Order: sequence, then C-alpha cells, then structure tokens
Amino acid sequence: MKYLLKGGMVVDPVSKRVDRLDLLLEDGEITAVEQQIEAVGAEVLTMDGCYIFPGFVDLHCHLREPGEELKETILTGTRAAVRGGFSAVACMGNTNPPADSSSVITFIKDKAKEASFPVYPVGCATKKREGEEPLKSGTW
Repeated sequence: MKYLLKGGMVVDPVSKRVDRLDLLLEDGEITAVEQQIEAVGAEVLTMDGCYIFPGFVDLHCHLREPGEELKETILTGTRAAVRGGFSAVACMGNTNPPADSSSVITFIKDKAKEASFPVYPVGCATKKREGEEPLKSGTW
C-alpha cells in the first residue's frame, strides 16, 4: 500500500527542524520526505494543520501480562500503544509472577513477537519485588 501525506508539519528531532513537507510511505516504510511529492497510485491524505512525529516510545507502561490478563494483555496494550502514536514500549515488571526470572522475561518477549510490536521488558531489581534479595547479574 502506498500513502502520500501532503503538507504536514514534519518534526525531525535529529536535525532540530520542523518543516511543511510531504511524506511518502510504501509498504509501511518512509521512502521520501520532501516538498511537493507526486506519487502515482498513492492514497493521498491531506495533513494541513497536523504534525508528523517520529514514533514515540513509552518508557513506563503496565501491560499486566502475565497474571492479570483480564485487565490487559500484551496484545491489547500494544494495540492501544500503536493507536496512540507509539512505536515501542517498556513494560514494568510488576506482573504476577513478577518479571524477576528469564522465564517471565522470555514469555513477555514471545508475546511481543506475536503482537508484532517492540516491547522492552523492565525486569525487577529484587526477587519477587519484595525489596529484600537483589537479583544477581545474569539472572536473565
């Protein structure tokens, strides 16, 4: 699929610029960012008054899985993140069981792969989140 975003304010934090530009997306990849792009066969979306940002990263989210899937799963949480403009999330380790072992971290990573979304698990600093016994280096 090909999309042409016309006339949006493109925010480029690397060059520290904000310019009114067109942006061409082909099969989910940005293939051109410049003024006045013409693209045959592209669905044109007028972006007047809109800002186009790089994907945001949420460094503190609670995906609730494993253990509280009735509240949220990794799939539903990452779908919400996408709709909010996020391109990755870091999920906290306060799950049940806590993210204090390689098996829980692997579970979260596997579920993220199924969701096709980058999830960076934040492991617990102590065993069972009790604040008593620090986890040893290499636990995961």
